[in-house]
Order: sequence, then C-alpha cells, then structure tokens
Amino acid sequence: QQAADFLGWRERPTRQLASSLPAAVRGDLAGALGRRRVADVAQMIERLNDFSPGMIGGHALIAAPVVERVYPAITLSHEMESSVPGLFFAGDSSSKIIGVTYGAVTGRIAARAALAR
Repeated sequence: QQAADFLGWRERPTRQLASSLPAAVRGDLAGALGRRRVADVAQMIERLNDFSPGMIGGHALIAAPVVERVYPAITLSHEMESSVPGLFFAGDSSSKIIGVTYGAVTGRIAARAALAR
C-alpha cells in the first residue's frame, strides 16, 4: 500500500512504484493493522521526514511493516530520552517498528541529544 493511502494523506502521489516482491498483493494494511499500529508507522515516517525532509513520500510502498510488542511500553521524548534522565533508546528498542533506516535515524537523534549535554 502506498504511504499516502496508508496514512490518509490528502496529497496523492503522481507516480506508482512497482514492488520488488513479485507475488505481493496490494491491500488495505491500515485497515488490517488498526489505528494504534498505523499511528506507530505514522510516527516513524514523521521522524524520518523530520530528519531528512521528503525521505518517505506519498508514493513510498509500505509492505506489511514488522510490528513488535514492547513490554513494558516506554515513553520517549523527541530526543529519544526515557523518563530516566540520560537513558536513551534507539532503533528496535525505541519503537514497535524496526528497521535499519529507523535505527540509524533514531541513533543519530539520541547521539546528538546526548552530546549536546
């Protein structure tokens, strides 16, 4: 599913990407995952686009994102700091969404915040 459809963006992409998964079937991932998981993916996309504007455009394909349950749930600042001062989380440990790109971006965010102290 394209990011614009998945996230309900008004702006619709003018191009459509082909999936690298030849047997992929496009469907309503947002409907299948539910509002909480869609909110998690939306937050990840927002952070990536804050870090590098336009990194994830409406034409980007979302292919059944990996979703993990994190227990106990942690609350993080925009700088990836937990409620314990000086304790930062990045990558897989920081979210219900995992991936190399998200790990790299959240790692840089946390590192910049820690170094600024």
